[in-house]
Amino acid sequence: MKKYKLQYLPIAKDRKYPYRRINVANYTVWYVVINDIMEVRRIQPSNRNEENLILN
Repeated sequence: MKKYKLQYLPIAKDRKYPYRRINVANYTVWYVVINDIMEVRRIQPSNRNEENLILN
């Protein structure tokens, strides 16, 4: 079983539930954790610059 790196991404905009990401194969999965629930917000191809997209 392959392990994936979970990351907390500090961003400029304050949010009630900060975005986190998982890199899976050729995709980046953006999610938030609300109580005990992981809510997927966005799935993107990994060749994009995610930090610039989320800061705007």
